[in-house]
Amino acid sequence: MQQPDHDATVARELSELLHRIGAVRFGEFTLKDGRRSPFYLDMRVLVSHPAALARVARALLRRAADLRYDRIAGPAVRRPAAARWRCRSSPNGR
Repeated sequence: MQQPDHDATVARELSELLHRIGAVRFGEFTLKDGRRSPFYLDMRVLVSHPAALARVARALLRRAADLRYDRIAGPAVRRPAAARWRCRSSPNGR
């Protein structure tokens, strides 16, 4: 398990990265379920930023290091990150 300070540093780095590439937007947003939010996180933006996508995938992989899993799935907008994660977590890419 990672140290809390390390987790906080990674969270801050990822937050800044996602903001820098335009994945974080501030304003008034209505979510699919009708709730209102003062910000919107558009993970689809990652597809256009391979280095950012790789960084997010590495962070996900580290967070899941202590978990046991045999499948990775996610909503359509997260498939690129899931694909990167799968390639990095398996020696043969399968």
